[in-house]
Amino acid sequence: MRRLTESEISEIVADAWDDETSFEDIIFKWSLSEKDTKVLMKRSLKRGSYVVWRKRVNKRLSKHLLKSFNIVQHQ
Repeated sequence: MRRLTESEISEIVADAWDDETSFEDIIFKWSLSEKDTKVLMKRSLKRGSYVVWRKRVNKRLSKHLLKSFNIVQHQ
């Protein structure tokens, strides 16, 4: 993972919290994998906030564009 400025980290955190921004969007915009995004979030957030974010992300198909696309196709 490349060195990020504080403002870039803030933008990535905002993107990761945004329900409309998928991990694929973050990869495209920031060149950060889902795994790297999770690591950055863990380092940047307080423990409780990180736990809330992870629970929220796990429930949202919109964070995983390809997963939500596959479900729509199979319905």
